[in-house]
Amino acid sequence: MDLQTLNRLVLYDGNSGALYSKNKNRLLTADEFGMVIIYDNSTKKKFKMKYAVVCWQLAHQKILPKDHKILHKNLDEFDFRLRFLKAVHRDLYNKIQEAVRNLDGGLKVVQHPEDQYSYVLKYQLDGVERREVIYDITAAKKREMRLRLKFAKIITANCIFE
Repeated sequence: MDLQTLNRLVLYDGNSGALYSKNKNRLLTADEFGMVIIYDNSTKKKFKMKYAVVCWQLAHQKILPKDHKILHKNLDEFDFRLRFLKAVHRDLYNKIQEAVRNLDGGLKVVQHPEDQYSYVLKYQLDGVERREVIYDITAAKKREMRLRLKFAKIITANCIFE
């Protein structure tokens, strides 16, 4: 859907993050996948778009480039206020999501399944699950803390928290 049609059909309030249909003066809500359906009376067609993309495009009055995604800077996927929406390149978006997954339990030190004197450090890096076998628990914990710091730096460089 082009920007002119979007402006004709939908109104965006950047402070509250709400989208309103101009045809029926009603609030449009996102479904569980973050999508919204916009109905065009003139063509009798329905358009299904990402709620965050519609908000960003209406606020900035330009189309989101194909190689960009919308990052919710507070990491709340259902908070559509303008100050928390940011267009970032897909690679950076994937890197941030990977860091969040690692800090939410993906990065861990576990006992080696066969050798009782060694440990396995599991994490995800560049879309691949990595496993490192380390033979000392203090070295394993030290490596885990270094990786936690690395992932935390990625998140704090791009996200804000209130």
